[in-house]
Amino acid sequence: MSNSTRRKLLVSGIILALLLIPIYPASAKGLFSRITVQLPNTDQIIDVTDSAFLDFWAFSDFTDGTREAPKVVGPAYEVTRWYLADDGKTYVMWDRLRYYHTSSENTAGRGWVYYEGLVNGGSEYDGRWYLSTRHADALMESIIFVEPNATVTSSSPASESTVGIGTTTLFVFALILWIIQPR
Repeated sequence: MSNSTRRKLLVSGIILALLLIPIYPASAKGLFSRITVQLPNTDQIIDVTDSAFLDFWAFSDFTDGTREAPKVVGPAYEVTRWYLADDGKTYVMWDRLRYYHTSSENTAGRGWVYYEGLVNGGSEYDGRWYLSTRHADALMESIIFVEPNATVTSSSPASESTVGIGTTTLFVFALILWIIQPR
């Protein structure tokens, strides 16, 4: 491989890496744009945009996960975390988890989080049970114990998407292929 080709590959790789950074603003350890909580046995969805709950670690510290289900009592609340796509209008699903509220019958007397996983991929956290944070318990109690109709939003958020590759990424990929093509 000639020096010119190596240089082109290196420059192309750097450009691609720099352009991919803003594609997923809600990286595995960053902030999400919104969270939706589906109430058990209903189509009602509550939209959470309070920044205190948009961090990856808001529901659990995701340490000491177990594949063995703990004793949980009560329904699961499906939590979906979203980030805002490059167009600034479309919410893209990032991951899903199930929250089980704390009760005297639950082990550890705290809520539990079952991390279902990334919507378009996988991680080391998938399919494991984690203790919830006290912060998450407080958020979920504000949802569980208030009048549900007061904060319910549409059950289908506007402009949902599960596709994580934007037109910018496709353009850059095509540009890189054009640059490295043999002439």
